[in-house]
Amino acid sequence: RSRIRHGQIRNAFKVLRSAVVIAIIIGGIMSVLFYFFPEMFARDLMKVSSAAFAVKQLAPALIILCVSGSIRGFLCGFDIEIPCALISVLEQVVVFIVSILGLNYYKAYGVKVSGLLMNEEYNAIYAVKGCMTGVTIGAFVGLCLYIFIYYMNRIKFKKLLRKDTTIRDENYGQVSNIFFRSVLPYAAILLLFV
Repeated sequence: RSRIRHGQIRNAFKVLRSAVVIAIIIGGIMSVLFYFFPEMFARDLMKVSSAAFAVKQLAPALIILCVSGSIRGFLCGFDIEIPCALISVLEQVVVFIVSILGLNYYKAYGVKVSGLLMNEEYNAIYAVKGCMTGVTIGAFVGLCLYIFIYYMNRIKFKKLLRKDTTIRDENYGQVSNIFFRSVLPYAAILLLFV
């Protein structure tokens, strides 16, 4: 917000681009880890090895949520908060509806798997997997709506870019450095408590 308040619109767009690139990299790495090593997260972090199905189902949501968070932050910096709040509510409604539908669909499949393997635990495992489908689809809907709001405000952004008062252009290295210096302490604290 401070760049926008000071009329540094070009620098604000550099922050957005840097944030999206960093979100894609970090979200992509985490998505790959969640998708290919769900057992490790389920067994070691959650202490529930059967949660691996749900962890794997959640993998695509990680990169989607990282990118949508970057775009949402950018839009809120331009005081486009009401549409962002409405999108967040709509996203949760989609999560709820799709989670219920996914729960019913995957639970029915889990009943079949439980019957074949003679293990009732698969009912719940597949039901939770269905709920995680709702999270992923809700995140995707939210991302699409944030991108839509971004494009709806293109003209506003272009007008602001013409009035840009940037005195000192920041390069992407500086923006990334500021980002990592502000995020790393929080990440370190989070890692200490996990």
